[in-house]
Amino acid sequence: MEIIKEAVQNLVVYLILVTVILNLVKTSSYKKYIELFTGLVLILILFTPFAKLLSVDESFGSYWEANQFSLETRDSAEFIYEAEENTRNEVLWLYSKKVEERIALLGEKNGITVERVETRLSPVEEGFGTVEKIEVWILGEGSRKKFREILAEAFELPKSQVAVK
Repeated sequence: MEIIKEAVQNLVVYLILVTVILNLVKTSSYKKYIELFTGLVLILILFTPFAKLLSVDESFGSYWEANQFSLETRDSAEFIYEAEENTRNEVLWLYSKKVEERIALLGEKNGITVERVETRLSPVEEGFGTVEKIEVWILGEGSRKKFREILAEAFELPKSQVAVK
């Protein structure tokens, strides 16, 4: 009964407002647009009681909230994965620089001038950051074979994974 009473009140208020508005714009070029808009509002006013009786507004609201939460979760997950990937790449880059510094220090200790270093680190979860391969370019005629052995031992790599050029 409450729904019907509310619907009648809304309809009466609507009719009064529409009558006043249409009388104010009797000969305006916007009259047809105002009639269109007020007609749409009338449809909504007439539809509202039926929607309340069928609880459409509540089910729509819960559906909306569930989907909104799902969308927010998906956006957050994408952001987290992207941030994690960026962090992982940054960590690998920083670690490779530290490895290069260590190789340069090992070269200095052994009287070898290191010109350039390239390293390949494992990006996979199991061995994340593990040195997989080292390539070193040295200046002069230092002992390439000896330096190769030193690097293989220091980084616990097979000699086949270390190249000194």
